[in-house]
Amino acid sequence: MSEGMVGFYTADPFRIEVKAIERHAKLTVLRMEIMTTATVNTPGDFGYGTLTTSFDRFRLFDPVGRKVYFTLRENDSNGHAFGTRNHQVGADYPDDFMPGVRYPVEVYFPPLPAIAEKMSIAPDLPMGPMTGIPVTDGAAEPTARERGSSDMPKAGDTFQWPVVVPNGEIWSGVADVNEQVETPVKSTTQEGDKETIGLRTDVLFAFDKARLSAKAAAVLDDVVEETRRRADPAKPPITITGHTDDKGDDGYNQTLSVKRAKAVQEYLAARLGTDYRYRPEGKGETSRAYVYYPAPPDGRTSITLEVANGGAYPRIPIRR
Repeated sequence: MSEGMVGFYTADPFRIEVKAIERHAKLTVLRMEIMTTATVNTPGDFGYGTLTTSFDRFRLFDPVGRKVYFTLRENDSNGHAFGTRNHQVGADYPDDFMPGVRYPVEVYFPPLPAIAEKMSIAPDLPMGPMTGIPVTDGAAEPTARERGSSDMPKAGDTFQWPVVVPNGEIWSGVADVNEQVETPVKSTTQEGDKETIGLRTDVLFAFDKARLSAKAAAVLDDVVEETRRRADPAKPPITITGHTDDKGDDGYNQTLSVKRAKAVQEYLAARLGTDYRYRPEGKGETSRAYVYYPAPPDGRTSITLEVANGGAYPRIPIRR
């Protein structure tokens, strides 16, 4: 159960109680009970657009599989979400939530993988996520339902709005989770199955040098641990790529980039052992890696480490 503010142009207090996340062969059903905790009728605004009669703003988040699931919608991503519709009788205008009345709501999502055991609900609303909700196997498939018989439910009642099951053209959306965390010396960006770690060059090397600095050990030890957790030794070799900026001539920069790649290779190999294979290379000032931090005044840029989750190999571009 979660309580918070709901709305787009204005916000009103609501309580959401999750009843189930059900796995079915062709879809996933999120079952909830929603009620306003205000003392007057409130619009809710659980959907997108001007007339928000559906509950599109709910999203399922798989923290293990690192996926976000969006509601199944009519025709395209701008369509109404299938499931409960809170529209008035004979019109497509949203119906208000009445104080003290419980409203069962169900929303449909793409099917979840069999290994997904728990999900989080992350509504696109000024309301906190609900985490650790178990996924259960659904029994009967969801069915369409008509609006409840009473148009004026009273406090303590449970009122059924109409339910529209997926039909016709159905838009289905699943996205990889992208995450970025920054500290004064490192940035970590995760996009799908690839993780990129950006490190300040002056932490590893003095300017124009290829010998690891005294501060490098702590940083590269983190890289070693990350590689152990995320890289599969059976996959292609760890490729360590050195880069430089455009100061100096091409030949000098190429040599420096190779020396730096080999310095990092030696450190990693000494700690990761013989299970991994390594391939150092230098790019000089060509094909420079992304810069995650502003370049220091002397022209040094950044170092990035890319580690692919699920067994692919890490790539370590190093820049002067």
